[in-house]
Amino acid sequence: MMRAGIASLLLMTAAVGAAAAADLLPRDFAYGMDIDAPGQAAVYRVAIPAEVYRKSVQPQLRDLQVFNGSGYPVPFAIEQPRPAPAVRAAAHLLPMFPLRDDSPSSLNAVRIAIASPASAISVQTPGSEAAATVILSYVLDGRAMDAPVAAIQLHWPEDAADYAGRMRVESAETLGSWRTIVAAAPLANLHADGAALIEDRVELPPTRAPYWRLSWVGKPPPFRLLSAAVEAAAGADTSERDNLIAAGHANKDRPGEFEFDLHATPPVDRLDLLLPEPNTVLDAELFARFDPREPWHEVGKGGFYWLQSGEAQLHNGPMPIEATPDRFWLVRVPQAPALLGNGAPRLEVLWRAPELILLARGAAPFTLAYGSGSSVGDRAPLTSLPGAVAPVRATLKAPRILGGESRLNPAAMTYPWKTTLLWTTLVVAFVALAWMALRLIKELGKGARP
Repeated sequence: MMRAGIASLLLMTAAVGAAAAADLLPRDFAYGMDIDAPGQAAVYRVAIPAEVYRKSVQPQLRDLQVFNGSGYPVPFAIEQPRPAPAVRAAAHLLPMFPLRDDSPSSLNAVRIAIASPASAISVQTPGSEAAATVILSYVLDGRAMDAPVAAIQLHWPEDAADYAGRMRVESAETLGSWRTIVAAAPLANLHADGAALIEDRVELPPTRAPYWRLSWVGKPPPFRLLSAAVEAAAGADTSERDNLIAAGHANKDRPGEFEFDLHATPPVDRLDLLLPEPNTVLDAELFARFDPREPWHEVGKGGFYWLQSGEAQLHNGPMPIEATPDRFWLVRVPQAPALLGNGAPRLEVLWRAPELILLARGAAPFTLAYGSGSSVGDRAPLTSLPGAVAPVRATLKAPRILGGESRLNPAAMTYPWKTTLLWTTLVVAFVALAWMALRLIKELGKGARP
């Protein structure tokens, strides 16, 4: 009788404990994306898209979980991409030769002059120099470079006239056949009210070539380039990035300040300011914070411009910053706010997409569920995976509704009846076991008397 009572108490306690530790369900999250996992691999890798950040309401993607086809959670981890070193590679000056004629005869003359790597270089173009004073392009001799080129740093006179335009960068194995690497890289040499906006560096995908040609797109500048230096690809950052654009709201109490809410916390490492009107040039200070109750911390300063001449438009490139997952941003224009024109700017943020690593446990299809104000995903440390196991690349399908938009709101405070029931059962079991033990001691004591 006593053994049966103890067994019943233990079974009841285990049942309550299992109910308190119930697994998450897909409907606990607002949205989901099915994972297209090719083959039958043990481990898969998938990039986390910007859509997940837009619907995630908890920091560091805590409201994210992976389920198998049976609706059970599977082990997963989030792997942050490893950024390339921020240190730029040493720049190498290349021999540079200006061309005032882009005709085939001019290029033929150049090809003949430097066809042999060991020969001295002499560039001669048809026609007299007085007849063609405008330099249309430059040829760089990169035969001494033994590594792919990731950037070209240009130099012009310090007193050069203001200019904003674009440059085409081409490479060639021989000077007779050119291949476009960058179609229209923005360049600028602008000055206003004692401030200068200089953009003289062209980034390009790592490319190995013995010859390079730099050509002006549209009207060339009224100055001549002094030199051009190339940077090896070792220090270049060519990672693909996701982006998000947020509208700005002017601070009525502080003219020249604009606040932005990303409604997401991606690891931003580059940003851009999209100006409301063309032909605008300004310097801006940028600040950020994770929570509205925190003070602003400075992110950086930079120059931004949007120039338009006819159908041609010129815009600055994104500004690199130290990666930060802040949601709220502030842009301050120290100059007169009228420089912005009418309307508020927009803030574009960019980041390297982290990757999700999952174990293919259970039946497919696997689903990435995300967006919940109350549910927290259960990540697993996958650092002990064998090095020989390479995760197979998978892709995500279109988003679909799981629990719906209401799951994004924090759950209402409810009485923790499961916890209360568990503790009540444990206390009752303890009291019952103590009573049974005392009764057993008394019975044993009676049987031991003479």
